[in-house]
Amino acid sequence: MRVKMFSAPTMALAMEEVRHALGPDAIIISTHEATRGRGVEIRAAIERRAIPAHPRRTIDATEISPDDIKSAPEESSARGPAPADTSSGVNTQNMKLLRKALAQHGFSRPLGHAVLEACQTISETDLEETLARVIDMRFSMEPIAQFPNRPIMLVGAPGVGKTATTAKLAARAVLQGLETHLITTDTLRTGAVDQLDALAQVMGRSAATAATPGALKNITEGLAAAPTLSVFIDTPATNPYNAKEIDDLAAFARAANAEPVLVIAAGHEGAELIETIKSFAPLGVARAIVTRLDAARRLGSIFSAIDACHLTLAHYSQSPYIGAGLECFTPQDVAQRILGNRRLHYQGEDLSLPSVPLPQNIQPVKRVAS
Repeated sequence: MRVKMFSAPTMALAMEEVRHALGPDAIIISTHEATRGRGVEIRAAIERRAIPAHPRRTIDATEISPDDIKSAPEESSARGPAPADTSSGVNTQNMKLLRKALAQHGFSRPLGHAVLEACQTISETDLEETLARVIDMRFSMEPIAQFPNRPIMLVGAPGVGKTATTAKLAARAVLQGLETHLITTDTLRTGAVDQLDALAQVMGRSAATAATPGALKNITEGLAAAPTLSVFIDTPATNPYNAKEIDDLAAFARAANAEPVLVIAAGHEGAELIETIKSFAPLGVARAIVTRLDAARRLGSIFSAIDACHLTLAHYSQSPYIGAGLECFTPQDVAQRILGNRRLHYQGEDLSLPSVPLPQNIQPVKRVAS
């Protein structure tokens, strides 16, 4: 999916730009009207037919090992020859910059090597554009639709921001004038029901409560079917290593026929992230929303875990405030974040991680189909 942002003084002018750039099949993902007449921003998307999307699949909880996300090894003189500096393609100096950036971010060995290999096979001379193309080939990005055909259930470990994310998704739907329903199954944590209901009231809505899978089924089945109906379900903080809690969560998902979307926070250690994703695999999780992107400098662990577990990137949050909304991942945005991390050098000490060695055999990236 190709995602672009458009800015204009008025909504009508912004929509005209969207139609001109993306055509009549464009999907409006989000709109934002700045205060005091400062203009309008629209994020719109269109399916990219030139590059087939990666097949979405359920994660096999037994196929990924924490060893898949070991940190990049130390650079040594035996790392193999550097790429030749040719008139076409990314040159040697840029490849060194990319290797350093991947190492600073803590990319895993498999993903770091694969990105470097792929960048050497692309004829683009601009480093950022080359990296964006590799990100586009390597990762699947699919935002949550404005009115999904199934209820969206946010799941995740304690403290990752599920309730705030639920409210952000609902706020986006409300701003689009859609019929929106919020439901919480978090009847365990003190104040959890009141928290979501307070957020819902700000949007002119109320949050329903379902303490059991049966109650959730009754609520969702009682909603009138409508083409613009959006249903978002908040869930309790779930211990990923407690099988009983995972089983309870699965029962709620089945009762509502909901799509479970995993909420994960940036800034955590890679092997732990993989274990967490594996724990939620029995729910049929296929997409992830990344939170706390504003509070994490090193992004290697989150992208390495997403890659190792073959998750699809849906959205990211870089603010705890509901009004800030959710953003959509784009290959260009990811490339800019990776290459823009050179500021780590300017903090008075060398914070760089060991460099990722270049492989001797150059092969294009290929994702194994499920």
